[in-house]
Amino acid sequence: MLRHTLADAIWSAGYPGAGILAGKSVDGESAVAAFFVCGLTDSDLQRRFVEDGGGVLLQPAEGAPNNALNIYQPVITFENKMLIGNGAHTESIFNTFQNGKSFGRAVKEQMCLSRDDSLAPRITALIDMGENDFDVDLRITKAADEQGGIKRQSFKYAEIMPGTGYLLSMYQGTPNSFSDFEGEPRSVELGASIFDIVADIWENLSSHERVSLWVKCTSMKSHRSISRIINKNR
Repeated sequence: MLRHTLADAIWSAGYPGAGILAGKSVDGESAVAAFFVCGLTDSDLQRRFVEDGGGVLLQPAEGAPNNALNIYQPVITFENKMLIGNGAHTESIFNTFQNGKSFGRAVKEQMCLSRDDSLAPRITALIDMGENDFDVDLRITKAADEQGGIKRQSFKYAEIMPGTGYLLSMYQGTPNSFSDFEGEPRSVELGASIFDIVADIWENLSSHERVSLWVKCTSMKSHRSISRIINKNR
């Protein structure tokens, strides 16, 4: 599989809507996870991330009106697992987990995200930390046709090579002409530090559409982590 630099993959995506990155650090010692959101409307642009324990909340920026579609918990950590998604389905999947169902079964119960009379893709990731390594399960649920059909795709990765990440976004194309993400997640080359990864993502998202970015590196040995958040808004 052709591998791009993370910076090039972000830049070439054009308007991604939202994106998930999962991979392994260059030194091979940490799991790397990232989630970012962009926007085109005023309500989409007036959002921000805040840390919530080991997870993240997406909420309105200071002075912005509440919009139910724009308020959710995109990152939830539990039982050495990390669940990431671009909507309230993240919390629904977590609750399904708590009821004893598998990740795959939980995702199958989720439909596309209904926004502005159209069906937007739902993207989801599960990073499952073991004693010496971790597994990644990336999923996308999107419209298959104009008649309401649903297409679900899953991409599973194990024994990831150091310095390698996998990038999955909602969309691809320009802000004026974008379509649902197609193909496999992009295989990308990760920077040497969390600061490099933050810069490669944030600096290559459009300054007009980017809203918030969260990046986290978790040691496979100690499960200790460091994270960074960048918000366009307060």
